[in-house]
Amino acid sequence: MTKYTDNLIPAMTSDTTPLGTVSASNYWGSRYPWHAFNHGMTYDIETDTWTGNGAGAWISYAFSNLARINKIEIFNAIVTNGNDNWSHVSVYGDDTNLIASFSRTDLSLTKIQTSQYILYTLELDNLIKYKKYTLKFDNTTFTYIYEIKMYSALLNKYLIRQNNQYYSIKNSMLTELGIPADDTQKEEWFNTYGVDGLKEALLTPDENGNKLIDALDDKFEVRMMVPKS
Repeated sequence: MTKYTDNLIPAMTSDTTPLGTVSASNYWGSRYPWHAFNHGMTYDIETDTWTGNGAGAWISYAFSNLARINKIEIFNAIVTNGNDNWSHVSVYGDDTNLIASFSRTDLSLTKIQTSQYILYTLELDNLIKYKKYTLKFDNTTFTYIYEIKMYSALLNKYLIRQNNQYYSIKNSMLTELGIPADDTQKEEWFNTYGVDGLKEALLTPDENGNKLIDALDDKFEVRMMVPKS
């Protein structure tokens, strides 16, 4: 089972505070876009939702730094007037890069519904870090969103070892780390110098066409650390 970070978006108090930037196609009345990222739990349509006004609503959050997002949770308001009519939602990275599209019908297979909201979970097979993530809905009237949360998958980290000496292959460069003093230092090395993509690090050619794997002999061993939480 995939493990994830906590929600990477802070509790927003405006479109730009405390960190990052919230944008949206539009909003109805005082149901501001940042309400969808305020960590609110009152589930009040008037004070705790972003309500997109009009067809083709979209909402985005731009991180201060690049982030790899692998799961998005949408806490959708329960609306019975027929205006909550989106049937598909698409996720884009940095405006133009389509990451995935989801039908509401498919999302409903795993939805969690309470008396206050419907939770839809979007799982993304995404290895690229983007600064901005946008959700685009195909609604024809309104969207009613209480909260949007974004998470990064905790990936396995890789180092390589030879004769008890550990090496980093980050940025496709072989860097000797040495022999760890204890398990704590070894874990720090994995977290700091380990790579998520083993094949990419070993097989990506440099500017001269050389691959790191060709510089390693058969005495090197791949070592992996599985995320704890």
